[in-house]
Amino acid sequence: KQWYQRRVAITAGPGNNPERNSEANISKIPTGARKSDNFGTERKSSTVGNETKRKCLLVHDDFLAEFDDTKFTSAVTVECFKVKSTSQLIRTGGLIAKVGKLKPEVVYIHAGFEDLYKHKMSPNNLLENYKKIIYDLLESTTAKVCISIIIPIPGYPDLDKNIGRTNKEVADFVTFLRTKAAYKDRIFCSSNNRVGGYATRKVGTHGIDLFVGDRGKRLLWLTLKDSIHRCLAPTIQKKLRPEERNSHNRRTLPK
Repeated sequence: KQWYQRRVAITAGPGNNPERNSEANISKIPTGARKSDNFGTERKSSTVGNETKRKCLLVHDDFLAEFDDTKFTSAVTVECFKVKSTSQLIRTGGLIAKVGKLKPEVVYIHAGFEDLYKHKMSPNNLLENYKKIIYDLLESTTAKVCISIIIPIPGYPDLDKNIGRTNKEVADFVTFLRTKAAYKDRIFCSSNNRVGGYATRKVGTHGIDLFVGDRGKRLLWLTLKDSIHRCLAPTIQKKLRPEERNSHNRRTLPK
């Protein structure tokens, strides 16, 4: 008889220890411009060759409005679901139904800034919004959930203070959920502290709008990419092309 051995590379799962962040290859991440309307979605083919691609639902505000999944990692299909705020997301609904239809492995949520900036919501009330969204997803779906914490805004002391307080409370809540056996491998959060240095402002139709420049957008994309990879590790590593695996800049996800 002939015996064959198949070697399977096994990679480490998501770690909880801090690792050094890197901005390497940020300039290589394109800044494509494809916008979607509020609560609009755009779907692409979910297969590469004969393999089914992993799926991520990106729930995002204006900071990620120009995200272009055609120029993102080839290992993951990202579908966009645009919202203005967590309040709008809860009021309008549709997130659980969307997750049930798409069946993503990860739901990545980047929203909450407008709740603080435009609606003057308190950090405590915004935390309650996050809790409702997170619990609804964890209890009604099988998807993993990653909360992208709010980008700091230097130069706006009161706003930045509320952002910092909200981010700490969200991170503490995620840490608490990760002590629960049912949730510990399904809930994560991702830091955007380094993006705050690229925040700027402009005059919009409704007054002063805050946004990040091109380099800040690239850094947001890099954080999104690495966060998804770490949520899906270790199996995601098998689907990466060798050149992607070698250039992967790992970014720590807080507990």
